[in-house]
Amino acid sequence: MMIEDATVWVSLVSDFGYPFVVSMFLLFRFGKKLNELTLEVENLKKTGHKKRS
Repeated sequence: MMIEDATVWVSLVSDFGYPFVVSMFLLFRFGKKLNELTLEVENLKKTGHKKRS
């Protein structure tokens, strides 16, 4: 983490509060992973239908 990043985080926490900042961080971080997981599940469903037919 760079110094500039730390000052941004401190500013966000002081403006919005720690729980809010942590919640938003986790939402954005896990949101990307959930999209990737959704795409993988859809791909598995498609390949499953092809093998059964």
